[in-house]
Amino acid sequence: MLGVGAFFSILFLAATCCAESTLFEKEIRNPSLHPEYWLALVPGNSEEWGHHRAPPQSEDPDGKAISAVFKYRLDLGYQLLEAGAVRFLLISGGAIDSDRPDYVEAIRGKQYLIDHYLSRFKMGKLNDRLLLDEVATTSVANIHNADQLCVEHGIHQYVVATELDPLVHPKTHQLIPPQGQFFLSSTSFPTNLRTLFMLGYGLGPFKEVSIKLSGKQNEKVLLHTIINDEKLKKGGMVR
Repeated sequence: MLGVGAFFSILFLAATCCAESTLFEKEIRNPSLHPEYWLALVPGNSEEWGHHRAPPQSEDPDGKAISAVFKYRLDLGYQLLEAGAVRFLLISGGAIDSDRPDYVEAIRGKQYLIDHYLSRFKMGKLNDRLLLDEVATTSVANIHNADQLCVEHGIHQYVVATELDPLVHPKTHQLIPPQGQFFLSSTSFPTNLRTLFMLGYGLGPFKEVSIKLSGKQNEKVLLHTIINDEKLKKGGMVR
């Protein structure tokens, strides 16, 4: 577990420059801004090549490969940002494969958004709206680290940009269990037992909400409410 100070150093200084953190801090302190949701968490995913495996070099010639599931989550996150439903994205995911320390999910996710959406983003600089957690390597850690960032800045709930229904594995064509259902079951056994073992407490409640996206009907996403403020303030970042 990393200390809170180390967490924020990693989270913000990992960005290309400090513009991201500067804007985030500035807006959080602006009393005239009252968004319904400050941010959406976009958890990483690299299960396409095996559990916590980076893509083989043969499938990663330009160093930009990410899984189809991660693309889905990033696309959803961008749609939330573009629609004004959230003001920032927190892209969460560390170096999940010890054989490929160069493969960091958060960095890959940010690059994907820049490559695909930079030219169409109309609300300032896209870079300024992207925060990174380059440490988390599990779903529980994705939530815990996002919770810690939010508690530090007085945010009590946020959106999670993840799949609620099964997606199809691009290679095996089998259905992939949706991460959203894992979070929705966070208060039940065995999910709650896992989080208790990792953190010493449960993650707190999740529920489905509908959010209007640009030019589309309402999209169902997850809303997470933070309930462990004091424990989060005393704890640290987890991998």
